[in-house]
Amino acid sequence: TEQEHVLVGEYSGLSSMVLGPQYHYVFNPSSGNSSIADSTGWFVKNYPDKLSNMVVVYQEGPQADLTKNMFVSLLTPFGVTPDYVTYPAGTADLSAVGTKIVSLNPTSLVVLGQGDLDAANVYKAAWQAGYQGLMFSPVTPPVEVLSTVLPVEALEGFVCGAWPTDFEPAQTEAAQEFKAAWIAKYGSWAGTNTASTSYY
Repeated sequence: TEQEHVLVGEYSGLSSMVLGPQYHYVFNPSSGNSSIADSTGWFVKNYPDKLSNMVVVYQEGPQADLTKNMFVSLLTPFGVTPDYVTYPAGTADLSAVGTKIVSLNPTSLVVLGQGDLDAANVYKAAWQAGYQGLMFSPVTPPVEVLSTVLPVEALEGFVCGAWPTDFEPAQTEAAQEFKAAWIAKYGSWAGTNTASTSYY
């Protein structure tokens, strides 16, 4: 496709091929990937005071490395250089990870590259170790998953996207404004399966 100058929109998961700067005609239009850029840019713009000592935690492995590299490329233009904490896949006891996070005294904590449940367990380990700073997720972990792992007081101030179910009913002012704006533009709120609403 490069040789023939054919545009390709490749909708599968992250791959080094799609991200390679040598490719000019291959793109990944997946909203699952672009939403990380959207939410990270929003976070950097709205929480500049939380960037001075960001800690990024991720599980060791090639997929997590790709996600981490993409996240770093998003932070670099803003002059943000996080500290990193990694742990082996399959780690059952994350207390040492939590202790390491607290020892770095971060202003914000980000967990990348694993499923929602594993990420929630890392946030929980940090909270149990005494972390009181801001928690941010560039992806959208369902509140139902977070709240089964983390106590409500640990979730206070957690920053991430919202799933459509978070608008049924719209309990916060931001959710009410979003739902009203959606109805004003499209005429009705179609329900919880509207394409891509998870990234709001």
